[in-house]
Amino acid sequence: MDDTTYLGRPWRARLATATALAAALAGSLAGCSDSGSGQGDDDKDEPSQAASAVPGLQGEWEAMPEQADKVDATLTSQGYDCTIHGDTALDLRVCSKGALVKSGSKDPGYPTVSSLRFMAATDGTIVLARIEASGGPTDPARKLLAKALLPAEDVQVFMAKGTNLSWGSAAPVPNEPGSTMLTAKGWDGTESADPAFDPLSVTKETALPILEKAKLTCEFTETDEWGTPRPALGCVDPAYKVKGAANKLASAQLALVDAGSGVTTIIVEGRLATSISANSGAITRLLPKVVGALDDPGVEAAADWVSKNLDGLPHSAYVGQWRIDLQVVPTGGFGGWPHVRATLSQEPPNLGAINPFAKAPEPSATPESESATPTDGGGSPTQAAG
Repeated sequence: MDDTTYLGRPWRARLATATALAAALAGSLAGCSDSGSGQGDDDKDEPSQAASAVPGLQGEWEAMPEQADKVDATLTSQGYDCTIHGDTALDLRVCSKGALVKSGSKDPGYPTVSSLRFMAATDGTIVLARIEASGGPTDPARKLLAKALLPAEDVQVFMAKGTNLSWGSAAPVPNEPGSTMLTAKGWDGTESADPAFDPLSVTKETALPILEKAKLTCEFTETDEWGTPRPALGCVDPAYKVKGAANKLASAQLALVDAGSGVTTIIVEGRLATSISANSGAITRLLPKVVGALDDPGVEAAADWVSKNLDGLPHSAYVGQWRIDLQVVPTGGFGGWPHVRATLSQEPPNLGAINPFAKAPEPSATPESESATPTDGGGSPTQAAG
């Protein structure tokens, strides 16, 4: 997403505000020309276009007023933690729940997370949604989340991996087992719904001396540990140690991603300790240093949320403008290692849905190699987080 800003906010967010004001003014003018008889409500059962005040949610779909609140209440009653994004021009929420899945009485269990991420029109009608269940396509949480959103007949189709629903359409997210994108019938997708996000005023360069003063060892990098381009400042806490020979490689690491306009992503991680609690402890140790270096109340609030949710289970939430993903991997394996990772980032446009009307990019004269982005902590365990 382009980070170009106008008066401190991304231009899309300014567009949302301007469009909302225009819609409100149009409504007021229409009211002035009305005779006051109240007959203007005759078309209230027509498909909703109330989302015209929200760029990216254009179209004609069946109106379901207050649907977002009802879904939120349903999932909250079932133990999900529901949070809302700080962009007041959008109704963007996520309901998330971590769980420990066991295959038997002697199985210590494996941490999983399930979430329903959704964006609603101004009347509360959900237009875009994303169901995510780290337990994979057979995770029972997928059905629970689908039932909270979809009509009963669509739930059956959804669970059978169908794509055509009476509510709209469903499409699996490539390379993300258990993740499905849902779009309401009538959404035209000609614009992108971009949650407002301001890069921090602190850059990776200005954060460097503060983090080094906090006794971290840091260096600038141009790629992540998989070789994908991503300029960042990576730091390690050399004083972090975990007792036991098996923990000799344990480390506390962080990465501040900044392409030049200010920090946009913060990754704090404990890795290679043999216990979840030890890896979580690395995050607890680093968070005050991150908050001190970035000196931002939004980051401080997000860090506080992370601290309060280091319970050994994965979670996801919105705190202000930040999307927070707390990942827990208890054991290593091929291409990965045990870790607990907290990632603060910006929500992508349309929840990551592909815009069917978007113009395809021009082919590059020199094709770039593709790199997979790890979801299980893969890569070189000796490089700084991220």
